[in-house]
Amino acid sequence: MMLRRGTLMLLALLTLTVGMAILPAQAAACSCAEPGTLTERKDRSHAVFEGEVAAVKSSSASLFQPQVRTVKATFKVNEVWKGQVARTIEVITAEDGATCGFRFEEGERYLVFANAKGKSLETGLCSGNVKHDGSAAYAAPLGSGSIPPMARAADLVHSAFPSRAVLWPIIAAVFVLVCAYLVYYKNKKAR
Repeated sequence: MMLRRGTLMLLALLTLTVGMAILPAQAAACSCAEPGTLTERKDRSHAVFEGEVAAVKSSSASLFQPQVRTVKATFKVNEVWKGQVARTIEVITAEDGATCGFRFEEGERYLVFANAKGKSLETGLCSGNVKHDGSAAYAAPLGSGSIPPMARAADLVHSAFPSRAVLWPIIAAVFVLVCAYLVYYKNKKAR
């Protein structure tokens, strides 16, 4: 009987040791408190807007922990309730729901509650984002929002023309060609 008990204890200890060695050292799971009303979510967010997802791409930005992979969702903004939000804006979130990431789908509209972290906006599963349900009243508790500001005229001029990095080589090439033509023309006349 003693040998059996000792063998069982040794087997249990061995199983526990092997289990601890092969299991991951850190597990990730998302657990959120109730997000609250739309007004409460607005109050605790830096930016609140409604927009259509134009693109979702992998991001190198880090949220919370370095091991958490992130994505960047680019929005075409339709209406703003809070914050400095441009017509096009990027929001970072964790890649999957297990790490509290919110899954944005391209072409879909969302009411987004985001917070500023450095120079970027971040959101997640616990922020209380809402997929547009097609009704005009889904964001009614927030009141009327505003249209995002138009791009400044100076920004539009810069975006319509190539950057200086592209222009300078073109200008230099044109200058060299004009100089070469003038030298050629002068030599041709001298003959």
